[in-house]
Order: sequence, then C-alpha cells, then structure tokens
Amino acid sequence: MTTAAQEIEEGLHNKKSWSIRAYWANYRGFTPTPEQVERGLRDEYQIVRKSWAERKDFRATLEQVERGLTDNSPEVRETWAARCDYTPTPEQVERGLADEDAFVRASFALRQDFTPTLEQVERGVSDPRVFVVHAWLSRNDISWTQTHIEKGLQHTDKSIREIWESILQHQNTCGAETTDNSPICSI
Repeated sequence: MTTAAQEIEEGLHNKKSWSIRAYWANYRGFTPTPEQVERGLRDEYQIVRKSWAERKDFRATLEQVERGLTDNSPEVRETWAARCDYTPTPEQVERGLADEDAFVRASFALRQDFTPTLEQVERGVSDPRVFVVHAWLSRNDISWTQTHIEKGLQHTDKSIREIWESILQHQNTCGAETTDNSPICSI
C-alpha cells in the first residue's frame, strides 16, 4: 500500500503522461519540496510549467522568475507576469510590456510595483488590443496630460472613450487647469 506522499511523488514523476504531472501540479493537498517545484518548472510541457507557476505555496527564486518570464509559452509568461510574490527588474518590466503576446502586456500593465516611463505609458494607451489599454487606464499612479486625454477621446473603442471621458470629468472636478502639456490631475 502506498502513502499519499508516495502517490503524489509518483504522479509528479510520471514520465508517460503530462496530464498526470499537470494534475498533481494543480493538486493543493501537499506542500511541494524545492526539488519538486524546480522539476515541475522545467517540465517539457507548457501546461505543467504553467500549473506550477500558478501555485502560490512556494517562493520562486530569481532564476525561476526569469526563466518563467522568458518561457517560450505565452501562457507561462502571462502566469509569471501576474504573480505578486516578486518585484520585476526594470528589464523584466520593459520586456513584459513589449511582449508579443497581449495578455502578457496586460498582466504587466496591471502590476502596481513599478513606475512606468512616459514611453511605456504612451505605448500602452496606444496598444492595438483594447484590453491592454483598459489595463493601463486602470492604473491609479499615472498623471494624464491634456494630450493623452484628447487622443483618448478620439479612440475607436467606445468603452475606452468612456473611460477617458471619466478621466476628463475627474480632471475638471479637481480644478486643475494647464495650457501646456504638463500633468493636469492624477487619478
């Protein structure tokens, strides 16, 4: 008769089936060892790596974070981008905000643990994917300029225009007025 720990270990080591490894990676009835985490994060199948990245019961090393953020699978990169148990380096932020996958870009835009550069903000609010723009507009640490607002009010997506209208209304409410392109109101 096998113990629960043996059953888990056998499932995590199953060489015949990635789905069994993914199942046990998702199973929350045990605390993984560092060796189990490392093996899972290096699995050849992206679904197994993603399942391990979704776990919140281990502290990832800097190497594991970097490997996850540069994984060849967009789903794995997105999962690592959304984890809140590390602070990304400026290089990781820039790479994430410029990622080819829109979900990775949105996940990084939603992070509140970095201050975006003006160039990053400009790129973000001009992103061709509406949900990425929504992610940028949900941030509360950006001072929008009159130019941002004017461009935003011309956006092709109605929901984006409505958010910019709300930002303009807030700006008018806070009473800030400028004639240059300086920030008029932080929200």
